[in-house]
Amino acid sequence: MIYALTSPGIPDALADGSSTPAEVAAVVGVRTQLVSRLLRAAASEGILDSDRRSYSLNPFSRQLCAGGDGSLRDMVLGWRALRI
Repeated sequence: MIYALTSPGIPDALADGSSTPAEVAAVVGVRTQLVSRLLRAAASEGILDSDRRSYSLNPFSRQLCAGGDGSLRDMVLGWRALRI
């Protein structure tokens, strides 16, 4: 789930504050229905914060944004290269 969230840049789309699934979908270029499911799942696991209408980053998911100190984004994206 973390890779699926990070790969299209969803944490970066939420970096400026909370957004609805439709707003995130427009930024990342993924269908709203798929983004909505992924955001709900991530929030249910504590990866994102949610008020049921919009989603925002928390201390963990902030580390999935590109750049910045302590970013784990490149490591997460590199997981795809592993064949386990």
